Amino acid sequence: MKALVVESPGRLGLTERPMPRVQGSRDAVIRIIASSLCEADLQSFRRGESPLPVGRVIGHEGVGIVDEVGSLVTRFRPGDRVLASSVTSCGECDPCRWGKYSACENGGRQIGIEIDGCQAEFVRIPYADRALHLVPPELSDDAALMLCELTPTAYEAGIITGNLQHGDSLAILGAGAVAQATVLVTRLCSPAYFVLAGRSSTGLSTARSLGASLTLDSRKRDVASQLLKLSGEAGYKVVIDTECSPESVALTHRIVAEHGTVAAVQLHAEGIACSVLGDRDRKRTVDYRCGVTNGGTIAALIQAAQTKRIEPELLVTHRYSFDRLDEAFRSVLADSPSKPIKVSISPRSTGYQGFGATLKAFPARSTGDEHRFYKGQIRSFQPMAAELLRG
Repeated sequence: MKALVVESPGRLGLTERPMPRVQGSRDAVIRIIASSLCEADLQSFRRGESPLPVGRVIGHEGVGIVDEVGSLVTRFRPGDRVLASSVTSCGECDPCRWGKYSACENGGRQIGIEIDGCQAEFVRIPYADRALHLVPPELSDDAALMLCELTPTAYEAGIITGNLQHGDSLAILGAGAVAQATVLVTRLCSPAYFVLAGRSSTGLSTARSLGASLTLDSRKRDVASQLLKLSGEAGYKVVIDTECSPESVALTHRIVAEHGTVAAVQLHAEGIACSVLGDRDRKRTVDYRCGVTNGGTIAALIQAAQTKRIEPELLVTHRYSFDRLDEAFRSVLADSPSKPIKVSISPRSTGYQGFGATLKAFPARSTGDEHRFYKGQIRSFQPMAAELLRG
């Protein structure tokens, strides 16, 4: 089979690999029909680094058809269309009993890291009854692909970690894929209003299309002052930092409200020191939390997608086949207006739709009370925001 593997530190290559087979009674092998690229992973390869061993098949987001199952797999059978969580868990160790599946003593963040991943024609999934989820016929492959890791990351590490409640004020920092997914799932929580601040003009435009109340370009203005002004100088009840850079961490402390919460999504930036705290911070009580993906909300998010409360397929803006992987890499790493939010890659040839082909505004009418409240708050907030920024 074809697979994308680490050939040497900083170098990836498409090569022939043996077909994976069931190794344990709780394994399943799936035939991949769609997978995606993680920009954070590719950035390390561009720097000539590799966090993965030579020979590893990369990729931790995949949708496919069940090909083979182990003797103890009871929830799936060959022919089922499934999505694979980026987290595998045994369900029996202490971390699993606590719901911290990413820290599973027998699994965790394995796929594409400790074991071969989804950038291949076939992939073996351990603990299949827990790691796989049946994809309803109503959901497209693109929608299912965005529910493997990106959307659960936004919901678990952002919304849940930040303890966002109905009617809260919210600031989202960043304009990349995780930020866009956070905008998408925020509609499930009905904040009073939320503002996104980032450096990508394309990302800001996308966030507005996905439903952000207001977006601010942090390259063109003193974004901290503007954010505080919009909040009436009170700050934001919840701040979700999807960048986790020294600059964004410092900004969170300037704009979070008294007794507010900062959620750092999968904090990874190096050299971040506690010295970002200033005099204003020393006089306030702030809850600072770091969140990671556990995959425990995937089933609920699938239901939300079925009822159109969220539309994760909107996050896929580019599609490629294996024979266009070089083009896919260049697009993901590019610093240009046509930069994708997320890409979908198929092992077989597929049609290509450029940026924005699947992107559309949410419908004006809602299917749920939460979204009606949410949209109403957006309409009432926009004139106020414009007046504040003029003043």
